[in-house]
Amino acid sequence: MNLEEIGRRMRQARKARKLTLEAVAEASGVSRVTLGQIETNQIPEIGTRKLMRALEVVGLEIAVKPLSPMPTLDDLNEWAEDESRAEGPSLESPRFMF
Repeated sequence: MNLEEIGRRMRQARKARKLTLEAVAEASGVSRVTLGQIETNQIPEIGTRKLMRALEVVGLEIAVKPLSPMPTLDDLNEWAEDESRAEGPSLESPRFMF
């Protein structure tokens, strides 16, 4: 997972909890501007502690796992969802390939 995906998930979780950027900023101690940059993938670098505090406020956490040479089923499903949103369903997407 990269910072772009983390930002996307953070935004989804924040909106699901009906939190504003201001509310997350106040609760986490991370500025509203920084949070917005994380969510829109416009931040060049972010400290781990800041990111962890912001994610905790929206109910998420960072997990470390061994690097896998093969994508997981969740990875493939996410990829398929992203592709279908961008281009519409296709018989060439991974969920239809055997």
